[in-house]
Amino acid sequence: MTAPFLNNRRLRDYPRLIAIAVWGVMVANAILGQGWYGKFGRITSFDFLSLYSGGYLYRTDVAHLYDVSTIAETEEVFFQPSTLHGGVNIFSYPPYVAMLYSPLTMLPYGWAFAIWLVLSLVFASGAALVMQRGLAPAYLKTAALSPVQVAVLTLSFFPMLEGIFLGQNNSLTLLLMAAGLVFMIRQRPVWAGVMLGLLVYKPHYVIGLLLIWLVWKQWRALAGFGLTALVIAGGVLLTYGVSPYIDYLQYGGTLMYLPLGASGMETTLFALVASFLPETAIPSLSIMNLGFIILMAGLIGWLAYWSRKTGTAQDLVIGLGILFPFFTAPHTLHYDLVLLIPVLLLWSRYERSSTVLWASIVIYLGAFLLPAISRPLNVGLLALLPLALGTMLLHRFFIARSKQRNLVSTI
Repeated sequence: MTAPFLNNRRLRDYPRLIAIAVWGVMVANAILGQGWYGKFGRITSFDFLSLYSGGYLYRTDVAHLYDVSTIAETEEVFFQPSTLHGGVNIFSYPPYVAMLYSPLTMLPYGWAFAIWLVLSLVFASGAALVMQRGLAPAYLKTAALSPVQVAVLTLSFFPMLEGIFLGQNNSLTLLLMAAGLVFMIRQRPVWAGVMLGLLVYKPHYVIGLLLIWLVWKQWRALAGFGLTALVIAGGVLLTYGVSPYIDYLQYGGTLMYLPLGASGMETTLFALVASFLPETAIPSLSIMNLGFIILMAGLIGWLAYWSRKTGTAQDLVIGLGILFPFFTAPHTLHYDLVLLIPVLLLWSRYERSSTVLWASIVIYLGAFLLPAISRPLNVGLLALLPLALGTMLLHRFFIARSKQRNLVSTI
């Protein structure tokens, strides 16, 4: 009998080789480039530029935080000159995000990005440790999936890697989500709520979980979330009043009409459908998106109710709650796929090890290879990854439901 191809040694070595290769390419892109412009045309800290500019304007000119021309002029100072999207990388976050980034803007741009890069590596490694110890089932905690190996897998996952070099906050998002899930599993609802409250800088990622908590009557978790979010949002109110929020609401509506799917890096079902329609039809898709929201909210609400009633498959319901924005939000990007990692681990609690292994390989490689197809075609093919994972969660949920009903009928 021949040894299995994917033995422990290969599971240990192959991800490390991939990590060396992809990190080597990204580092070479930065070193061999000119200034902030990489050798292969990508701009290092592309997204951090908008976050830094938002923090800078929050400190110096909050009245123009969402004024495109002011943002463009500010970014020109840092990049001299900027060639981003015709001259500007817009700040699209709520005002409290600008408040949180404002301390970094007391440093020169280069130093601020260097600090954020180091913090991102710490956040990603911390998230890997939390997931390995708190989310992975016992059969995955082998020598091939030690804390170091999980950190390697996390840091070589292309959405994570890309987010770190762009200066995104996806590593922090993964850490907070993973910590929140572990607190939920360990029956510490207040701290779970606090972790999700800290995620309020991307509020669409917590809506599905808040709905589940509401159905499960997790009032302490909801209170922890609400209080934390209120403290963060209240910082802006105490400093500048309601004006920044009014400006954001007026500006935020225009985000619905961005050419979604045009970059080929969108990861939502909305963007996948929009990819096949003319740009003139995209505004009318808000009606379709509302339908997605109602459908998914109803489905998750029913799944949460049944799992609470029977005490079965609750981890699967939580996983679907995490995937909620990928089915309903008009705008999520490639680097947001890091949230598939904890969903995979929740699903692995109910699935055979061989199935989990191959599903993980498909998602791992799919997140790396699909952009090479979706970008030239301008099609949101990356939405297929959360769609496939959501389908697997539903499949396993209905198997668990069937077993529960059969058990009840035999009593």
